[in-house]
Amino acid sequence: GFVRSAGGKITTFDVPGAGTGDSQGTTPTGINNSGTITGYSISASGQVGFVRRVNGQITTFSAPNTGPGGTDPAGINVFGTITGSYIDASSLNHGFVRAPDGTFTTLDVPSFDNGTFPFAINYSGLITGYGFDADGQPHSFVYTPDGTFTTFDVPGTDFVVFTFSLCMNDL
Repeated sequence: GFVRSAGGKITTFDVPGAGTGDSQGTTPTGINNSGTITGYSISASGQVGFVRRVNGQITTFSAPNTGPGGTDPAGINVFGTITGSYIDASSLNHGFVRAPDGTFTTLDVPSFDNGTFPFAINYSGLITGYGFDADGQPHSFVYTPDGTFTTFDVPGTDFVVFTFSLCMNDL
């Protein structure tokens, strides 16, 4: 993985234990305003999430009950709260929120029978992402810290042209 400063300096890093073979390595997926990075690493033993702090300290983590598909962090807010998805031992996809103290909360949109995939979390703790209903139709969602899910689709979308919500701002 790498991080590029505003001045152009590139710093590379590897999660300890990350593999170097085909389809292995370190993949950053999100960075917050303070420079803390989240992402995942893949080794011969599987996929885990990581947090890389500005001082270079790396902590790895896995969502509870993670199966062979691993933990896939996607976004991190200014407080260090991470959101993403994981695959459980039954091969079902779930969303999660990981608090800075390491506490996990599973996020499953009730109407998404075929997976919930959070991608972004903002300053207020709002989360957005997408998932699939029982028919495999994709829809986007917004989750609020009080536990409310709102699903939505851009008008005119269907199974071929669909709505994937992948980022959001702090407003």
